[in-house]
Amino acid sequence: KRVAVCGLLLSMMLILGWVEHMIPLNSSIPGIKLGLSNSVLIFAVYMLDVPTSYVLMAMKVLLSCAFLGTPASMMMYGFAGGLLFRLAAIRFHWRLPTFSYQQRWE
Repeated sequence: KRVAVCGLLLSMMLILGWVEHMIPLNSSIPGIKLGLSNSVLIFAVYMLDVPTSYVLMAMKVLLSCAFLGTPASMMMYGFAGGLLFRLAAIRFHWRLPTFSYQQRWE
């Protein structure tokens, strides 16, 4: 059950990353995106454990760079943004545990 949930979450992140890739943003900062697929990572923090959400983030960055054909610099931006987002989400989750779900998929 856990592997199936991780597969579904990963596919949702890849689809949202593809949709996000299609939205043009005219920004002077390279590598900036909306972060739609990070909303699925928020869900993974609350419903799964922290190491699994790190693996999902790494798989999302690697597979999206492979499918979308983005250069290696975008992979570095993806990992940096994903790690910063993960750290902020975990810190928010630990400081405010009342916002977390009690039932977890394990």
